[in-house]
Amino acid sequence: MSWRVGLDWKPQPGFLIYGNIAKGYKAGSFPAVSATVFTAFFPVTQESVISYEAGLKAGLFNNALTVTAAGYYYDYSDKQIRSKRLAPPFGILDVLQNIPKSDVKGIELELSGSPVAGLTTALALNYTDAKIKTFTGINAAGVVADFGGTRVPFTPKYQASFSADYREGLSGSLDGFVGAQ
Repeated sequence: MSWRVGLDWKPQPGFLIYGNIAKGYKAGSFPAVSATVFTAFFPVTQESVISYEAGLKAGLFNNALTVTAAGYYYDYSDKQIRSKRLAPPFGILDVLQNIPKSDVKGIELELSGSPVAGLTTALALNYTDAKIKTFTGINAAGVVADFGGTRVPFTPKYQASFSADYREGLSGSLDGFVGAQ
């Protein structure tokens, strides 16, 4: 059963502090991989996560600048991940497997504002530490390895983005717009 509990507090207009705890699931599935034996198509079990998040959102300078910040922690059980297996005579092939325990923790910060009329800008920074706690599998060299303490694949540690959008009224019913990210 999935569930979610949260608290919001607004100590003053334009300022929000919040906290959430939730439990969710991802259904088990069958892998879509190249296979040499039927065991490669065995399904993975359902994954579950308990997520914790706390943050704030503040409008400053008459809402000309908005600051959003959050910290999060996700505790996974049986996370589904693409891994490797030995498949003689072909070598190493992909397989979908469950990681018994893994977690993701991080912080994010976003600043957005309108420095001049018609221009909206946003800067976002994110730090993510996604780690496998327990998992033994096949590494890229085809050797059994303990992956405990290693990063979850395809989860960059740092991310940053910037966007700028400019909108100008061309007539009473027509606006011009340009943006970049």
